[in-house]
Amino acid sequence: MAPETRISRDCLSIELIRRTLSAEIVGRRICLLWDVASTNDVLRRMAEAGAPAGTVVLAESQRAGRAGDGRGWFSPGGVNISASVLLRPAI
Repeated sequence: MAPETRISRDCLSIELIRRTLSAEIVGRRICLLWDVASTNDVLRRMAEAGAPAGTVVLAESQRAGRAGDGRGWFSPGGVNISASVLLRPAI
């Protein structure tokens, strides 16, 4: 493989995540992205389009995340992983 096409062992892999995930609902559908403004915004659009419960959005870089208190944060690539999970509880 040419150096530019090699995949680092540190890269996230949907296949690896699925093999090691033991949850019954969470992770039924996984969307892995490199860079997003907000995983919540991506997941909200997916939910509005009918994504099933347990859908997970993962991002290696997030530019406009928001905390529960409204404060924002930035998470550069290669440092953290940002995640949002869609739950559809019967209320």
